[in-house]
Amino acid sequence: MNQYMLNTGHNRVSPRSEISEGVLPKMAPLLAVGEHDLGELLGAFAGYRLVVPHCEAGYFATLCRGEWPLLSLAVAATAEDEAVVWPALEGLYLKVTEAPGMRAADFQAPHRPPTLPWVAVALVNPLAVPGWAGDFERCLAWAVVER
Repeated sequence: MNQYMLNTGHNRVSPRSEISEGVLPKMAPLLAVGEHDLGELLGAFAGYRLVVPHCEAGYFATLCRGEWPLLSLAVAATAEDEAVVWPALEGLYLKVTEAPGMRAADFQAPHRPPTLPWVAVALVNPLAVPGWAGDFERCLAWAVVER
């Protein structure tokens, strides 16, 4: 799976072997539409929540600390998924780069990941993103692909 960061243009291939078998079942509740308290569901992430809106195809979610959005991510396993979630994530990213106080020169132009499946991430508040976010994104993405 490609793990792509819109803010930097960095793409990393994440093999399924990186994810322990016991992790994906723990991620399954986070695939449902709604707001998920990560401290309640996963224990170690108190104060963080995942907001998952209804999506016609693919998967879209926003990681928040309290009321503050930190990052949004989209997962696409098929071309149909990609057609739905890429424009949503790209649009959010472009709004973030145009926000007051942001300098467009500090952001990469977004490019769709090279191959499916992929997880793409737009950092909304880069300075507040926790160190575990990258691993969390990969685990969540593989849970989406294998559901």
